[in-house]
Amino acid sequence: MSSRTTSSTAVAPRTAPASHQSRQTQAGGHSASGSIRSHPIVLTSQAYGAVRRPRINRKASARLVERSRSGLANAPVRCRSPASTLRAPHAAEEQTHVTTTARKYRDTKIDVKVVLSALWVAMLFVFAYVDIFGFFRADVLEAALDGRVGTTAFTVNQTFLTTTLIYIMAGSLMVVLSLVLAPRANRIANLVVSSFYVITIIASCIGETWAYYLVGSAVEVVLLAAIARLAWTWPPPASPLAQRGQASGTT
Repeated sequence: MSSRTTSSTAVAPRTAPASHQSRQTQAGGHSASGSIRSHPIVLTSQAYGAVRRPRINRKASARLVERSRSGLANAPVRCRSPASTLRAPHAAEEQTHVTTTARKYRDTKIDVKVVLSALWVAMLFVFAYVDIFGFFRADVLEAALDGRVGTTAFTVNQTFLTTTLIYIMAGSLMVVLSLVLAPRANRIANLVVSSFYVITIIASCIGETWAYYLVGSAVEVVLLAAIARLAWTWPPPASPLAQRGQASGTT
């Protein structure tokens, strides 16, 4: 028994079967897994860093460079990697876009009487300045020293000055009458006086060559035409229902 045992031990060792090797490998794997399980935190962190690290291909980086050059760096860039989406810096994403809107104002409706009075004031201002500028002309000054009115055949006397005063007074009084007269009388007075002024202003331009006088007279005619049109299209009275609504709104 001892010789057989010695001879058996002296013989070169036989290779273990494949099944036995696989079992040993499995056993070694179990032991390795056991060692791995003994350090779960280190393995998890390393595996996460190796697997979850985003990959940026060259095309995506070239696209980002092109967008930054063309002023579109704030736009998101999509990569093939599903791990993350490249975007502009965090500070650029947090920029707040403030939209400014123009302030709106309520438009108030102006009464017809107020508009007519304002038109008469504007017309009289232009009328007065045209006559005042005429005193800088040599021919007007020479005619005034001779007792004449410019290049016309009128003679400066009491009759002429009284008539001129009445002529100017009509337009001056219309500033107040347009505010205080009743609608029917107000409409008629504005139509008559504005038409009369248009005729006399156009007649005074006959034979006149000075540009300032023609321009001023044209502006006066336009203002008088606006007065006549506004008086002609005087709005009708409001209905009783509208008047009740206005009264309730004011109260």
